[in-house]
Amino acid sequence: MSSEPDNSEANQDLDEYPWPRLGDKLIGSDKDWWYNACLNFTHDSWSLYAMGYLKAAERLVALFIDTRESPDSVLYPICFLYRHYVELQLKILISEGTELVHCSIDF
Repeated sequence: MSSEPDNSEANQDLDEYPWPRLGDKLIGSDKDWWYNACLNFTHDSWSLYAMGYLKAAERLVALFIDTRESPDSVLYPICFLYRHYVELQLKILISEGTELVHCSIDF
């Protein structure tokens, strides 16, 4: 009996998505502005980035709970997302705290 994990289901999932081809655009705009990501459009982008990491982590956890698929493959991405959320929140807290004591800090 082999101790190798059965990845056939994961490979089937990958087959559902087409591979990029030469000339495909990774990032582009959509006719509907709602679907266009805006980067650096606000002075307080750290909060926006932090919330993005948090939402992504929560969605990944919810997907795992619904499917119960391969906890080993999602543990590190979930921890990574939560860690970055906490890191950015701490940076925001430090940055706002330095304003109270009239210090400057640059991350």
